[in-house]
Amino acid sequence: MIRSLALAALLLPGVAQAQDWSEGWSGRVTLYGWLTAAELDSRVPLPRGGALDSSASAGLDDILDALDFAAFANVEARRGRLVLLGDVMYAKLSTDGAGPAGARIDTGLETFVGMGAVGWQVWSDERARIDAFGGARLVSTEVDLSRRGPLASQSASASETFVDPVIGMRVGYRATDRIALRAAADIGGFGVGSDFSWEAFAGGSYAFSEHIRGELGFRYLSIDYEDDGVEVDLQLYGPTVGLSVVF
Repeated sequence: MIRSLALAALLLPGVAQAQDWSEGWSGRVTLYGWLTAAELDSRVPLPRGGALDSSASAGLDDILDALDFAAFANVEARRGRLVLLGDVMYAKLSTDGAGPAGARIDTGLETFVGMGAVGWQVWSDERARIDAFGGARLVSTEVDLSRRGPLASQSASASETFVDPVIGMRVGYRATDRIALRAAADIGGFGVGSDFSWEAFAGGSYAFSEHIRGELGFRYLSIDYEDDGVEVDLQLYGPTVGLSVVF
């Protein structure tokens, strides 16, 4: 239910940069893929006491084996110096690895992240623009751990949903009539939702036509969360490729 409301309510992306530099409303809608490598350190309490720990990773070379499903979208709307932006992503991954005493540890991670924010253009010239923004990032994550050993097996799961306040900046540069470069970074959490979270993006776009653009970039998202014995230290990173409709 939370994910459905977030998808309907959030204005989407922190990483898209509209290329219409005129007054009036402009923006873009982007569907993109994120070849998401992952590093996950987690601790989940066991029902009868104690906790199950896991440290799992899936690099870019084996992410296709670990990634079960992923979907990503973003959009931006701008009028004058005002910017409405956000981003949504959903990823489901599963990995397995060796534990102590010959045990095997299976890790499942299901994560939804939605970021919505309001920005303001603080500086611009004919080619470049700098925006500052503030908003919120909603994170819903479920971690499933299971340990299979020679003598016994254990399993535990935890589901957490929280909202982080977020502040950040974006830079856009129109290199040519067809090529645009951009970068964005934000920090959040501050102990309100997660202990700390941050995100960075750098990339560019190429205009195939007035309304269609191809997108390439690299994105890194880090979330450090701890509450009621549940600990999640999550790093997601990798290249992105997408297609934008500009309006």
